Amino acid sequence: MTRVLLVVFLWMTPGLGSVIANAVLVQANESPALASKIRFDRSQISAAGLIGSQGNLRSLSYEFCIPANAQSLAETRAIDETLQYFRSPGRIRCTSAQYLVIGSTHKPNWHEILTQLAALDYVEQIDQFFGE
Repeated sequence: MTRVLLVVFLWMTPGLGSVIANAVLVQANESPALASKIRFDRSQISAAGLIGSQGNLRSLSYEFCIPANAQSLAETRAIDETLQYFRSPGRIRCTSAQYLVIGSTHKPNWHEILTQLAALDYVEQIDQFFGE
């Protein structure tokens, strides 16, 4: 059984005097900094990488940017060979010097893959992808 920790970040909003809490679900072996790169709720994703109710299960797709070079391509492909690469900004707004990368949670080791991708120094954030 995997242990999950709930980490709450608190900060003051200047001039408003209010405290804002941001809760992030963190796997026991994951640092809060690493978990904060993954910008969607993973708590609803099953071990098989699916979300939704019975009869309406689907995978969750995610997007991130990597430098447009052979080394970054090789490193990310080594982590997940099913990743797709595009020369497009995507919703995440990759620059012209980056590839947009889209992956999916529909695999048994989805959590380990996300953790390894988030651990790459050049991956700044991983957001949920909403295909259009």
